[in-house]
Amino acid sequence: EQNARKYSADKTKVHLKMLCNRFQLLTQKKANLAKQQKRQVATLLRDDKEQNARILVEHIIREDYTLESYGILRQYAEMLLARLEVVNSEDHLKPEIAEAVCALLYAGWLYGSEIPELKVLHAQFTAKYGKEYAQEVIENKEKYLNHRLVRMLTSTQVPDPSVVELYLTEIAKAYGVDFTPKPPPGAFGAAPDPISSTIGIALPLPGMPVNSAEPVAPQPA
Repeated sequence: EQNARKYSADKTKVHLKMLCNRFQLLTQKKANLAKQQKRQVATLLRDDKEQNARILVEHIIREDYTLESYGILRQYAEMLLARLEVVNSEDHLKPEIAEAVCALLYAGWLYGSEIPELKVLHAQFTAKYGKEYAQEVIENKEKYLNHRLVRMLTSTQVPDPSVVELYLTEIAKAYGVDFTPKPPPGAFGAAPDPISSTIGIALPLPGMPVNSAEPVAPQPA
């Protein structure tokens, strides 16, 4: 237990190298999966299943942000490997390594259960710079980390429709699919009634007759 609280230069070096390799493997795996998913999107568009394609594209966009964050974290790890002597020889966190150390500290707290090398590095940097500093970075991440990286690591927002449409358009172009985005319901007047799954006719609201209009407010005389 006592050893776990001590900073080890050798352990840090080994796990920075392992982290670079881990990110390389994860990036390759996710990139290959994204290719398959883009082919699926093209097939869905070809089959006129735009809504299904949109849902899959939202996932692809989120994975693209994950890939970008992996790339940034890997660059930080490579930077620290190149400047490891600064980490090892100085008791205080020097400005030239601060951003990289803080990013890996926070990422280790966030993703330590998924990426074991990050968990080890989080523990090493906590041992080196103290629990109070590590907690400060975690609680005030916007102050210490690159703004875009923080958003990519923490955002749970659904991608904006304009980004989804750009992806759909580019994927369709890449796979030779004729595609024009449909306007969202309500963009130009009332949306058409959904089509019945079994007999293919327009289906009004439950309890309403076919071709029934929505109730209209009485006009002034």
